[in-house]
Amino acid sequence: MTETVTTPQQTAVPWIGLPDLLRMSMKGIDLAPLGSRLIEYARQRSDAAEAMLDLSIIFQLRGNPAFGLAMQREALNIRRVFSFPAHREPVSLRLAVIVGPGDMMANSPVEFLVQNSPVATDLLWILPEDEQMPPVPPHD
Repeated sequence: MTETVTTPQQTAVPWIGLPDLLRMSMKGIDLAPLGSRLIEYARQRSDAAEAMLDLSIIFQLRGNPAFGLAMQREALNIRRVFSFPAHREPVSLRLAVIVGPGDMMANSPVEFLVQNSPVATDLLWILPEDEQMPPVPPHD
């Protein structure tokens, strides 16, 4: 798991992501304090897309899917490409995955397959209203 948000002065919030948030939830960890920190961070920054995606997952896990999907939409209004770095060097593969909006089961959870591996992953989010495909990030 990556470090959590502690101060609004940080230049970027670490993206926790679905695998770690789901594991935390399954272990019975209360995600409300983390959610509160992410909300505060997002209120103070206009570029908090990763925090909003994490909030989307937290709210879905806590039984509020409508608000979770609203957070997801806000994140996608900021940015469409989200990157998971490789967890081991050297990077053996750079993967580009095309995903769409929706609940946690709307897309194949590729993040689980590549976590703790030498694979760097970019998620490219496509929205139904997109008239053209956004540029695909560099990949193998």
